[in-house]
Amino acid sequence: MEISSKEKFIIEESYPYLEAFLLEDDSFYPFAMILTNKMIARPIDPDIQEEFPSSEYLIDLLEYQIRQRLYEEQYILGVICIDLLFDSNQNGVEFRLISSSSEKKLYLKYTIEDNKVQWMKP
Repeated sequence: MEISSKEKFIIEESYPYLEAFLLEDDSFYPFAMILTNKMIARPIDPDIQEEFPSSEYLIDLLEYQIRQRLYEEQYILGVICIDLLFDSNQNGVEFRLISSSSEKKLYLKYTIEDNKVQWMKP
């Protein structure tokens, strides 16, 4: 799947967050980032109403907040990062890329070795 330079940029900006979460807990709750029209990526801090929300609840909330911010026209792209288990021993991340005109999903596998996240080539 072809991805744009902006999509690649926001995914790369998410790596430090992903790596921090994975090295601390070996997994993570879904989280999102939004890209401004000045190419600044910012994490989204959702207003969570539950103490222990489900992943589905968070994904829906983050998707709603991305769409709201895209509507404001000062943002051009959002990404939701979701921790996945492909099979019994292969972890990965789903990057759900959302713009005002399209939506894409990209999957990237990873391993954790020697306290370092190794990203596999797509």
